[in-house]
Amino acid sequence: MYIKKITLCEYVNEQFEPVNKKNIFYSTDLSIQVLVQLNEIRQDTFIRFHWFKFHNGEEQIVGIYEIPIIGKKGISPRHAIAGIDIPMLMEEEPNGLSEKWSILIEIENQVEKRYFELKKT
Repeated sequence: MYIKKITLCEYVNEQFEPVNKKNIFYSTDLSIQVLVQLNEIRQDTFIRFHWFKFHNGEEQIVGIYEIPIIGKKGISPRHAIAGIDIPMLMEEEPNGLSEKWSILIEIENQVEKRYFELKKT
């Protein structure tokens, strides 16, 4: 298994530590970031982040981001980070913010999903 740990937070610092871990984000927060701690990756691969929002009870895809990971033996843990800039999202959808969101993280044959909320303040 590649994925060791998944953390939702507002920011990830240079030491790959989550800052302000939470599952409920507000329109005044800076961003929603997903920190994925990975076990050793020996061969080149990709990690994919699938972002979804719920609208009228249905999940709708917002975006899919793919990040290449170069395989290196003996390096563990590894990290991957994906995020959404909340102020930019507010500009694009000022009246259409969904409260419920999810992110699906996929690497090789492993898939993990996390849920979170985004609320207006």
